[in-house]
Amino acid sequence: MKKVLSLSMGSSKRDHVAEVSLFGDRFQVQRIGTDGDKKKLKELYELYDGQVDAFGMGGFDLWVHYAHKVYRFRDASQVIRHVKYTPVADGSKVKSTLEAMSVHFLVEQGIIHPETQTVMIPSATSRYFLYKAFQKEGFKVRWGDIAFGLGIGQDAMDSEALMNLVAYIAWPLLVKVPFHWLYPVKDQDTIEPKYQKAYDSADIIAGDFHFIYKHLPLSMKGKTIITNTLTEEEIGVLKDRGVRYVISVTPEFQGRSFGTNVLEACICAYFGRSPDQISIEECKELFQQYPIQPRVIKLSDEGDMQ
Repeated sequence: MKKVLSLSMGSSKRDHVAEVSLFGDRFQVQRIGTDGDKKKLKELYELYDGQVDAFGMGGFDLWVHYAHKVYRFRDASQVIRHVKYTPVADGSKVKSTLEAMSVHFLVEQGIIHPETQTVMIPSATSRYFLYKAFQKEGFKVRWGDIAFGLGIGQDAMDSEALMNLVAYIAWPLLVKVPFHWLYPVKDQDTIEPKYQKAYDSADIIAGDFHFIYKHLPLSMKGKTIITNTLTEEEIGVLKDRGVRYVISVTPEFQGRSFGTNVLEACICAYFGRSPDQISIEECKELFQQYPIQPRVIKLSDEGDMQ
């Protein structure tokens, strides 16, 4: 049995262990959160290096892909700089393959509707391929990076040209700053309702769950959330706030869906290679050979007449 260990800067309350069948193989998957303690996280990577088949990097990104540009986060790189033997996966390849494939599947199945629904992605510049997948299916897509990522304003934006400009100016600088400036790390379990206009501007909220959850309004009546790494408790919160559908693009492992980093780590363990040695085409072929369908949970009948 292959062993996959997801080490996360996030909350230890989300820790979980599961044994799963995937890609015709068996995996033991474990997640350990360090509650924002970067020193402890670094020590855990070095402790388990060579002891497991692959690491998932949670609560952190190592890479961000935007169009044809690739940027590497300094903060994450420093944490794993002494890891020598075990591949480290941050989920980048899953974001650029499975997430996009899932959008097509959901449209094909009639679960989401480009003719009548609008999409908002809080962190679209870090989910570029998801943004383009919705566009390709004919959705109007808004992006919330200026509000959610930089804390400026309240609105989600429509202009892709502006998003391109922001991405190309900001990412070379942002990958050098401490990651917790950009992303909820220590306080992932706390909701601070904010950016109401951005949430209200769309029928579908998609992308990174912690960005979506961190500022969740008191009412999300009739909305669909497409994301990953969900716990049953969080699904309960979404139901209480009126969410119609919650959809995870990553599979459920004994009661919860893990993040893209875990799925990519399983891919690394399956191939016995590091992420940089696995092509996008190989990932797509694997997902075609062993299809992973989105986990669709209907929480409310609100919006059935759309």
